[in-house]
Amino acid sequence: MEVPPIVRKFYSYFPLYYNEDETVNSSPPNPTLWVAPGFGDSPLSGDIECLKWQTYLALRKTPSIRTRYDVQPDGGPGGILPALHLPNGEVLSPARIPGWADEILAAPLDPLEGYPSEKLRDESRAWISLFEGVIHGALLVTLPLKSTLKSSLDPSADKSASESSISSFFHPPLAPVTGIWSVVPPYGLNLSYPTVIQRYEEAINAVSERLGSDQWFLGSQAPTALDAVMFSYLHRALNHKDSKVITAVRTRVNLVVWERKVRALVVKATVPASPTT
Repeated sequence: MEVPPIVRKFYSYFPLYYNEDETVNSSPPNPTLWVAPGFGDSPLSGDIECLKWQTYLALRKTPSIRTRYDVQPDGGPGGILPALHLPNGEVLSPARIPGWADEILAAPLDPLEGYPSEKLRDESRAWISLFEGVIHGALLVTLPLKSTLKSSLDPSADKSASESSISSFFHPPLAPVTGIWSVVPPYGLNLSYPTVIQRYEEAINAVSERLGSDQWFLGSQAPTALDAVMFSYLHRALNHKDSKVITAVRTRVNLVVWERKVRALVVKATVPASPTT
């Protein structure tokens, strides 16, 4: 029996491979991130996976990055976005972006990945799984039926979510969350809207309590990949069409203040590429 597309989408957050990079004939003067366009005039990508990487590069203060919004959704390596187009003509898949950034920034090898301790580094994996499981699922399930069906039936959406996810560059891949944090029910069991919202609200409350008054999640001295993931989901939730999704975040003052702070940093760091790039 074929696994339904919507189930494949959730389990695909833990891929075992990534696509080869590509080289194109033209080359930009600056490293250029290809992302899906934002909503209205916003410089922030409207695609949550693209926004994660846009935020990741911005928070790492990677120099001279430009952002391009006019590339077709299947224009990156393996037919997905985002992608990073380098001045040498190479186009990097998302899995290669962290290594490239480390090289550009001459970042020393850090086995703790920016966290104060090994325990917190390991804890970060669970939080990323929470965002990319329960919270991602709620944002999807609470969309209008037409949009939800379109995303669940669109093969390119499956591929983009799995191969561009920040969770994909962890080794070993992140394990799916279980218990109350699991958004994927046993096959054949339908989650009701109230149940989805309840789990989502529990997750958002947990995020708020764990953040507290810290500048960065888990008390890191500088932003990490987890902060990029967290911002992307909070920003998307605050701009969602479902009032309950919005309210769950808006009523947590520390999350609203934190999202606003990070949004300002990402917007400031985002420089659109020239039309000829």
